[in-house]
Amino acid sequence: MTIGTLFPIDGHAGPDWQCGVAANHDIAKSVQSDQTDRNWHEISQIDIHRVDQLTASDLPDVTFRLADVEFVREYQDLALNWLQAASRESDKALLLLDDPDFLGRRPAWITSRPSGGLGGDNSVPWSQRLLLAGLVMALPQTGSDGASLMEAEDAAIRQGAGIWSIRDARHAYFVAANTDGAGAQPSGIPSVEDAIGRFVVVDGVVRSVEHQEWRSYLNFGGDWRSDFTIALDDAVRRSIAGGDNFEKVMDRWSGRKVRVRGIIESRGGPYVSLENPDWLCVQPE
Repeated sequence: MTIGTLFPIDGHAGPDWQCGVAANHDIAKSVQSDQTDRNWHEISQIDIHRVDQLTASDLPDVTFRLADVEFVREYQDLALNWLQAASRESDKALLLLDDPDFLGRRPAWITSRPSGGLGGDNSVPWSQRLLLAGLVMALPQTGSDGASLMEAEDAAIRQGAGIWSIRDARHAYFVAANTDGAGAQPSGIPSVEDAIGRFVVVDGVVRSVEHQEWRSYLNFGGDWRSDFTIALDDAVRRSIAGGDNFEKVMDRWSGRKVRVRGIIESRGGPYVSLENPDWLCVQPE
């Protein structure tokens, strides 16, 4: 849980990211979390079998995992220690979401009360606390409260906490899409070109937007054949537009900072095919 040095990203204090459908500012205000409308289970004990396999004595025959986060190899041991300590906190509550994954695990939100214990406000979900510590990567999949997850991860990135302290180009989880005028990466952050074949978080400024019949492209340089590109298929771009004209929505992103997560492919230049609309965030105008 070591806190590293601060990342001075573009000299900015930290954008209030708008992600997924919220990236369309015309409808962003209508996007709300539905966690408060669901039924929470009061539980007395959580058993941590692995970082991604949990059970509760109060809910036999149910296996679950923390929702909307992904554990990374280098920090699994620290994350496991964190989970084991958190499991000993009293008065835990668990919210099981629908649709188990291919291993039969149900995504879950877990909180602990009262405040205290491991530090900070323990009413904050475990997923968010792990993100703040830099022990996991946000991987929104359930559509629940993505804004708080991104806010927590953004704070960890800027503090160089946990996984975000890894600066080696071959292993860094946070990379930059654009170079400055001198050809250097902003703030010494590794280049997206060094991350081909890996799942990473990428920051960059959109230089141009191109629309084709079944796909749109966000270009991060003057030559789309060699610079970083994000591809959005028709279903993804229409989901983000939320019923608005996707061209109008996405054309507003030109010149704005974007954060995306995904596997970096090599298609002339580094390339991400966006899998989930919530995996793309845009800095407000």
